[in-house]
Amino acid sequence: MELPVFTIIGRPNVGKSTLFNRIVKRRKAIVSPEPGMTRDRNYEVVEVAGKNFLLVDTGGFTESVVDPFNNLIKSQIFESLKESNVIFFVVDGIDGILNDDFEIAKMVRDSKVPTILVMNKSDANVSQYNVSDFYQLGFDEPQIVSAEHSKGIESMIEKAFTLVKENNHEYVDHNEIGVSILGRANVGKSSLLNHLLQKNRSLVSDIPGTTRDPIDSFCTRGEHTYRFIDTAGIRKKSRKSISKNEVISMLFSFRSIFRSDLCILLIDAIDGPSTIDSQIASQIVESGKSCLIAINKWDLLEKQTKTFDEMVLDIRDKLPQMRFAPVLSISALTGLRCEKLYDLIHTSIDASKQRISTSILNEHLKKWTDSHPPPYDHRGKRTPMFYATQISTQPPHFVFFLGKIKKSFFTQYSRYLENRIRDDFDFEGSSIRVSFRSK
Repeated sequence: MELPVFTIIGRPNVGKSTLFNRIVKRRKAIVSPEPGMTRDRNYEVVEVAGKNFLLVDTGGFTESVVDPFNNLIKSQIFESLKESNVIFFVVDGIDGILNDDFEIAKMVRDSKVPTILVMNKSDANVSQYNVSDFYQLGFDEPQIVSAEHSKGIESMIEKAFTLVKENNHEYVDHNEIGVSILGRANVGKSSLLNHLLQKNRSLVSDIPGTTRDPIDSFCTRGEHTYRFIDTAGIRKKSRKSISKNEVISMLFSFRSIFRSDLCILLIDAIDGPSTIDSQIASQIVESGKSCLIAINKWDLLEKQTKTFDEMVLDIRDKLPQMRFAPVLSISALTGLRCEKLYDLIHTSIDASKQRISTSILNEHLKKWTDSHPPPYDHRGKRTPMFYATQISTQPPHFVFFLGKIKKSFFTQYSRYLENRIRDDFDFEGSSIRVSFRSK
């Protein structure tokens, strides 16, 4: 199913970035009383009540103040409107309507994208007197929220999902195996796709950024049908070098992860793993998708004894979040070991479908807790671990029931339990989720 896109727009200093941070539950966007702090689009994949969506924060649009970035911000907003399923049009409940609000309202109406008018800063008593004024903008009753105090946000998101039309969701054949090919620019994604398909489906060039939009290609091998998604190369954001089209391409690349059963992260053998590779890896892990790592351009690397082993160690060191992913050295140009990717795809997906019975899991749990007991609770006693069960697959999700939980418990002990699960059961290539609940 296609990942819906919810975009936050509004004039400067109405609280867009505060709202963005509140929804993603971490301080990602810069929040400042100085107008215009956000100029580039900020985006994050978010899960609320079991539903995933892509949240986009845009720069504050204004024609009231001379700003050299106004045209850039305006073009970014226009591009965001094209790719959005729902718009959160944020206005200030204290200041009321300003001229820029009317200009933004016109842009939004012209886009014909479903829009929720969001009246922020509703915690102030003065805001209640401004509600009726906002009907002048031509939208339905404002959704009243306080981004600062996290009020009204859940109902706002629920309303957004009711506006996402059914035809915005792509039909997916569950017998297909969806595979996204991801990596930074010019790492050889299109070349790999062409070799896997045995035809020139994607344009291949040594110019970074040739592929703009994700390209879906299908092939059948035996009884299996594969949907390969060739994505745009992801580059580090730099206002001087990145274009608005490349930002859109990055958005589509992250969305393609959620359309996949498995992701192939392609790494350049010459340059090794980079910061961009780590960012892509984090997105894959957060999505819960299976993954394998392919080291491309292996034919161009001057090799010595244990070169592959050293490369794997470097990948594990720089991409620790993907320590579960199998690694294969390939050459998309010559076809070296590319056929082995099919075997790894099935091995990883089969691992993600594996289900461990509750009885077997709890036999192992006793061994794990005896070897490394849970941490102490607030009373100075060991936190009792009652039992565990697996509640889902793709990704495998394990829930541990215990006594009162300390915040430190999540990060420290969950990593230990995930490692033990991987040691005792075969989940190579599959993400794993571990969570705790009080009995």
